[in-house]
Formats: sequence, C-alpha cells, structure tokens
Amino acid sequence: MPHQPFFPNPIFAWAFVGSLLALLAAAAVVDIRTTRIPKKITLSIAACGLAFNVARGAWMGSQGLNTWELGPGSAFLGALDGLLFSVAGLLFAFTVFFGMFILGLCGGGDVKLRRYWSVDRGGLYYFSAFRDCGDFAGLVRG
Repeated sequence: MPHQPFFPNPIFAWAFVGSLLALLAAAAVVDIRTTRIPKKITLSIAACGLAFNVARGAWMGSQGLNTWELGPGSAFLGALDGLLFSVAGLLFAFTVFFGMFILGLCGGGDVKLRRYWSVDRGGLYYFSAFRDCGDFAGLVRG
C-alpha cells in the first residue's frame, strides 16, 4: 500500500505548521515572562488546530483519500473525521498530562497548553511528539 501524505498540499502543510509555530512561540514568550499562559493563546491554538484538521479532512475526503478513521468518502465525512481526530488528540493529551499534574510532574499551564496543542496533532500523532520532545523524561526522572 503506497504511503498517503498527511496533508493534501504542501502549501497547506506549511500554512498549518507556520501558524502553529507562531502561536506556540507566543505562548512560550508569555510563559517565560509571566509564568502564565493566557486562555486567549491556548484557545487560539485549539481553534487553529480544529479549523486546519476539519479543512484537511474535508479536502482529502473530497478527493477520495483516506483521512483518519472514517475512510474515503465525501467532504462531509472527511470534515467529520478531522473533527474526531482533533477531539481524540484533546482527550488523549488531557488524560496523560492531567495524570502527570496529579503526580506533580508538570504544572496546570502545561496541561492546558498541551491539551490544546494536541487538537492539532491528534492522539496517535501526539504520542510520537510526546515521546520525541522529551516530555516523557519527566516520568522517567520523576
């Protein structure tokens, strides 16, 4: 089975990555200066991820490509699939990071930021980012 790209178009992919990085950079700057991450930033990250995933799903669904779980079909099914992808990421990240918060391994802002960032990544892809970016080290060192 040939590899299917995650994004339907390279320009769409770079727009997604660019907007996400800009919002995450803003969150990092504010967090470093004030040790707080405003809801305005985290909700913007969530809205960006939701919009991009719904649009990505609709675009790929309209082209008859698999999106995530619902399979190829129509733009509507693709958009619904993008919505489910985002919700799965949110639930996965909240579960993992709330557990870490309860264990004292991270703060409430970390839970909030990562929960909304995961809307962009989805549950399955978010786990790879969780592992790769070193967040798992907190559990190991804890």
